[in-house]
Amino acid sequence: MLIKFLLINLILFLLFIIHVINSIEQCNSKETCSSCLSLSNQCAWCTQNSTDISTRNGSFFHCDTIDNLQITCPDHLISFKSYHYVLQNDSLSNAINNTSQAVQLSPQAVHVVLRINDSEKIPIRFRQAEDYPVDLYFLMDLSHSMLDDKEKLSHLGRILATKMQSITKNFRLGFGSFVDKNVPPFVQPAPNTVERPCPTSYSGPCVKAYGYKHHMSLSENVTEFEYQVQEAPVSGNIDAPEGGLDAVMQAIVCDDVIGWRNDSRKLIVFSTDAGFHYAGDGRLAGIIEPNDGECHMTNNEYTHSDKQDYPSIGQISAKLSEKNVNIIFAVTQSQLALYQTLTELIDGAVVGELKQDSSNIVNLISQNYKKISSSVMMMVSNDLPDGLTVKFTPDCQENKRDKPECTVSVGGVLNFEVEILATKCINNGSATTFSIYTHGLNDKMRITVQTNCSCSCSKVPRQINSPKCSNHGTYECGVCTCAKGFYGRECECDTASPTVESKIERCKKPGSSDVCSGRGQCVCGRCKCETATIEPGQRIYGDYCECDDFSCPRKNDLVCSGPDHGICSCDKRCKCREDWTGDDCSCTTKTDSCLVNNTICNNQGVCECGRCKCNKDSGYLGPTCEDCPTCEHRCAATKDCVLCKIFQSGSLSKEQCDRCQYRFEIIDDARKDLNHRLCQFDDEQDQCRFFYTYHTENDQLVLRVQKTKNCRRILSVRLTIIIIVSSILAFGLFCLMIWRMLATLHDRREFAKFEQEREKAKWETDVNPLYRQATVKYQNPTYRGYKVAAALDSNH
Repeated sequence: MLIKFLLINLILFLLFIIHVINSIEQCNSKETCSSCLSLSNQCAWCTQNSTDISTRNGSFFHCDTIDNLQITCPDHLISFKSYHYVLQNDSLSNAINNTSQAVQLSPQAVHVVLRINDSEKIPIRFRQAEDYPVDLYFLMDLSHSMLDDKEKLSHLGRILATKMQSITKNFRLGFGSFVDKNVPPFVQPAPNTVERPCPTSYSGPCVKAYGYKHHMSLSENVTEFEYQVQEAPVSGNIDAPEGGLDAVMQAIVCDDVIGWRNDSRKLIVFSTDAGFHYAGDGRLAGIIEPNDGECHMTNNEYTHSDKQDYPSIGQISAKLSEKNVNIIFAVTQSQLALYQTLTELIDGAVVGELKQDSSNIVNLISQNYKKISSSVMMMVSNDLPDGLTVKFTPDCQENKRDKPECTVSVGGVLNFEVEILATKCINNGSATTFSIYTHGLNDKMRITVQTNCSCSCSKVPRQINSPKCSNHGTYECGVCTCAKGFYGRECECDTASPTVESKIERCKKPGSSDVCSGRGQCVCGRCKCETATIEPGQRIYGDYCECDDFSCPRKNDLVCSGPDHGICSCDKRCKCREDWTGDDCSCTTKTDSCLVNNTICNNQGVCECGRCKCNKDSGYLGPTCEDCPTCEHRCAATKDCVLCKIFQSGSLSKEQCDRCQYRFEIIDDARKDLNHRLCQFDDEQDQCRFFYTYHTENDQLVLRVQKTKNCRRILSVRLTIIIIVSSILAFGLFCLMIWRMLATLHDRREFAKFEQEREKAKWETDVNPLYRQATVKYQNPTYRGYKVAAALDSNH
């Protein structure tokens, strides 16, 4: 795992080095100021005359990286970075009343100045306001198959209004309907069915087919909404798809007819049980004129239904985004898959399954409105100038369809970052404006962009036939544009000049016979220094290639201790940056690390390279020359004063205590005061230890005393003896018990072993051939008594 980590870091480092080298080479390739600054934000331009640059610093490139030109051309450098400033930044807030507007997006106006091929990042914030106005326009398919849905909706209007008013108090309703184009083959051409296209079994009101009718403008009058839905007659057509997209287009663009408010969340509820016709289907009826996306309403009815084709899905999506309108497709289960596919092509659209009689329409609208209102997606207006790219980076983890979309609740705040990049000069450098906005809302941020297309030096009149160009060219921004027949940095070379040897002599340093110091080529009397024979990042320069930036003293294998410490000059000496000194620029001039009590090295030494060097004859040692092993510390001298002043104890009398002129400070824990010397003693009266530190401040000794002592409990002599004797007896009993336990275990082990061996015996003692009787019987041959006894026995 460690090896893998090191390899990844090595690869990243190599890629960074390659990027730096490529940046340098790309910058060096540009010969004019405008092309140089348009290439990369790492490139800068030097307006100094070429001769002055090479003589003083040795650089041959007017276009170079900023770091290089800060060394070679610090006083004539042209470079700038993109920046922005805020023009309007009202605080995020809710609407106070119906006449005021909520502020949900900040800032509201920004001015951005961009460098070409450079980007600028702008932080923006969005807050979901409470009681944000909602305009809900119900667009219903009134073909005969939707009759029961119409009846149900006419009774659910008040419930719908009540449900929505629980979400926002500022709510309005509107109503419109659609069927299809009233031309064959979308309707029956027979005269008896044109006027009444409904089934013969239906005896209720039925009108001929129409493209779109507007019944009720947006209003808070719920009763009127229910009435208009109830009174709207149904109609019919032949084919299953309906002309709903015609109605959607008119509902979006006819602001005055529908009554859309500028500061509201606009919502269309599209209710149907069938599919839809789209662009191209109108040709079936001979209608070839494309939909123009304009409002064509007369007496609340769409007049171009038989003149223009259906709108395309792309037109609907564009108009929804342009007008900030969201749409909910409330469709039956059979059409759910079709409209789910449609929502993937339209930003801000959602789909919900509608029951056959539309009984769930209230919950469907409520749930999908919450889904729409909680979704925040940043968009860019259509007036974005060519050459500008805008990228949004939200702080949420969501990424829906690769769009900057997040979810936020009412009162919640989202942070976005918008990055603007200019890839070319926009509008000749003049200001141009576009907007970014939240989809479905009226909140916008106006962004005024200006690109810096030219260099300031180009505004100075050009010098034609300038002496700086050997009178053979035009001088501008520090470089020469040579006339025909001449070339070179100063147009000093003539294509017809035969004196090659004289030009070679000009490439030799006075007193040397080497051409370009042996480290370059002579081109028309000028040295072109080598670049291929040195390591990446190193440079050979100078009129005679006598200089380089890698021959100076090093520290940790870094020339002049690294670019942050110093740079290598032509005389092979380090030119240290501010706060650094020494031959290799490794020694800091800062004295912060040497300060103690606002004095440098306790006035007992000098600060060299950020470290104290104590005076040898002072006797002081340590990092800041505060320790003095041979000096008497202040601890012993201040002990009694601390006891009497802070703890009212000790051996000092009241008069002696009053003569303690130190400054005392009470702290919680003196041992944590690591910056000052710590003193600790035991109070002989209570055997408690106290702690304090001391230091000098404004020529006065300051004693910082810990407010509590550390007291240890002292046992009496009798109790100590009892504890010791008891401990010895307890330890002896413990050892005796352990010995007895081990002996018992040993005896039991031996007895078990004996029993085991006895059970293994294979014979008894009476059949053992090795067994011998323990008693022996002997007969005395001289004894006669046994014969008499034997005779008596025989007689018997």
